[in-house]
Amino acid sequence: MARKAKHFTQETVATTDAMFERAIARVGGHFDSEREARFRAIHIDGTPIGVERAPLRGSQTSAYAQGYLETRSVARLMLDLDLDLIVTDVQGSDKPDVTVIFADRSPVYVEQTNVMEYDGTPFGRHLEQINVELETRREGDEAFRKVWERGMLTVRMTDPGVAARPARSLIVNEIAALSLTLDGDIKLLRPSAGAFPALRAYNACIFYSVGLMPNPNVCNVDGGWVDPHPEWVATRLRGALAAKRDRASGYKPDARPLWLLLNLDGPQLIPSFVPELVRAALDNETLAPFDRVLVSYAGIPPISFSPSKN
Repeated sequence: MARKAKHFTQETVATTDAMFERAIARVGGHFDSEREARFRAIHIDGTPIGVERAPLRGSQTSAYAQGYLETRSVARLMLDLDLDLIVTDVQGSDKPDVTVIFADRSPVYVEQTNVMEYDGTPFGRHLEQINVELETRREGDEAFRKVWERGMLTVRMTDPGVAARPARSLIVNEIAALSLTLDGDIKLLRPSAGAFPALRAYNACIFYSVGLMPNPNVCNVDGGWVDPHPEWVATRLRGALAAKRDRASGYKPDARPLWLLLNLDGPQLIPSFVPELVRAALDNETLAPFDRVLVSYAGIPPISFSPSKN
């Protein structure tokens, strides 16, 4: 039987970070290079993160492979807990997902999940399908391909809701048409409603910079909005915990200590409100068989729960 082909990013994690640091410096942003250097030094399956060309899910996507995402999120947790300097390896496994090897103590076993996976991240899948169609369009449209090859094109989009989403073909056509209007080295703009109604339906923001590495994942979720209805947090956290409790109940008893990492992502929340929302959701929940449950959200320290505190 033929071995299944593996696909990887073109650049290493360290090279990608360097490009990102230069890009945000040009617009006055801050990149914590010291902290990211610590992260890149953590080993995943024996290799420092920084020198890896990250594995992808397939040839027509820029999404990382699931196993790599699992080990990467646990590596990020070790950094957030200031344990990274004593971690010798973060190893992908099964039942549980990840094993963390330390220099001075016994291993920790970690089951992890992205909380939004329980709704299938529908908007994320929708954007990934648009990106696949854009790749096909590039192959057959020489003018669009030249614009794309000349620099980095990024379209940040907010979900208007399933019923209000224009057809993917309209988005692809408008992105290709708008790309031909781009000139100069750097462009940051919002398309007009008259010329690009489908993009405006997504409140799209366009960024284009000549000379930067082309972005295979052109369409991304806009991070500049706040979810006004965060009631989903409790339901999804509890659902994720329940699903993982069922999964972990059959694990070998020697896989201890056993941690659960819940990556809270998806719709934007105000970081300072997140601990209160998370504790309201999980303070009275049954955590066993997990020895520790941690909730991760960008911009705040991990929120930790243990059975002894319940």
